Amino acid sequence: MSFTLDAVEIASLLRGAPLAVSSNQGVSPRRLQSDVVRRGATERTMAMADMSAGARLSLHTSATRLELTLHASRPDAPDRSGPVGAIGVNLGRSQQHLLEPVTVHAGLSTVTLNLPPTASARAVTVWLPHTARVTLIRLSSDASVVPLDESGVRWSHYGSSIS
Repeated sequence: MSFTLDAVEIASLLRGAPLAVSSNQGVSPRRLQSDVVRRGATERTMAMADMSAGARLSLHTSATRLELTLHASRPDAPDRSGPVGAIGVNLGRSQQHLLEPVTVHAGLSTVTLNLPPTASARAVTVWLPHTARVTLIRLSSDASVVPLDESGVRWSHYGSSIS
């Protein structure tokens, strides 16, 4: 692989989590803002906040191969081995072209995502396993990767009796 991003650079691609927690191992999405944590979030709340549900990497690339090195675990069973979730990939801004999900196993692993060839750079969204706690360590590719500009119309939610 000729292009490699470290954890700091991967954090610039991370969307869907209000906080990217950096450590000497890598960067992890957290779905809870730091001021809420400081006010005394419970252990159970933190376990749920550390799951990467809705977290994704949004990038623009012409790459046909991405290799994501990460550490994954289940917040409810951190010592569990075997599969802990799957990574999904969408191509294009419409998010309609979905590639086959790739299983992620507990512990340190490198997941290879093979993308169809393209003549020019395109939007790629890598959805992280929604039931796992992940630490992103490195992203390698066969072409340059830059953060996707996600400006424009966004979905708004005004609440309801079940939200």
